[in-house]
Amino acid sequence: MTETITTAAIAAHRLDVGYPVRGGTLRVLEGLDLDVAPGEFLTIVGPSGCGKSTLLRVLADLVPPLAGSVTVLGEPPAVVRARREVAFVFQDATLLPWRTVRENVALPLAVGPRGARDAAHAGEIDALLTMVGLDGLADRYPSQLSGGQRQRVAIARALLCKPRVLLMDEPFGALDEITRDRLNDELLALWRRTGTTILFVTHAILEAVYLGERVLVLAANPGRVRELVDLRAAKERGTCPRESPALVEAMARVRAALETC
Repeated sequence: MTETITTAAIAAHRLDVGYPVRGGTLRVLEGLDLDVAPGEFLTIVGPSGCGKSTLLRVLADLVPPLAGSVTVLGEPPAVVRARREVAFVFQDATLLPWRTVRENVALPLAVGPRGARDAAHAGEIDALLTMVGLDGLADRYPSQLSGGQRQRVAIARALLCKPRVLLMDEPFGALDEITRDRLNDELLALWRRTGTTILFVTHAILEAVYLGERVLVLAANPGRVRELVDLRAAKERGTCPRESPALVEAMARVRAALETC
């Protein structure tokens, strides 16, 4: 039986994050407060240097906070990472060129603490490849795939351990607009099917409002919350056409917030 989450999937309170530099600390995020509901799709936008990627890295236990508190699924990020309940998809697919699609998806089983390498996972991998639209490509190598196909492999690999939180750092940023739109639609369908909590960083305003139930706008120097644009009433977990008045209005609101960052 799946455990019911009674707390926020993501909770940050007065979160400060920074990096050591000569003569002190470069503060990237300051006083950030954020709650993300279980199963929510939150998109994050903001100018370069506002801490979008840094926030995801804190949640993934890759960067420690300087001050404040942060929990993932009610636990410290390190605990959730060790349980493999959080997964990360980067802008670059980071596939190993000498491994096939199937072998790249299976990589977490080979290197992680679960160490499960038996044939029982072959069916899971094939099902994931079908889910992300890679039927018939399991034995290809990364060099034989398009950019969009490589990102699908990265998403399938992230989903292999059935994470409850999926962190995505501009995963479609290097793709052409047609491929990006197609993958946006596929990602929404996957999110509805799995109920995974998703935090998605992007520089594209249309992508942010099309995907997100809420859009978090971060200001820079240091990074802090400028605005949270709520689209849940307009979408009701359904897809709004990209040209719908609700999304056009949301884009204008996000753009206005960014102009003050």
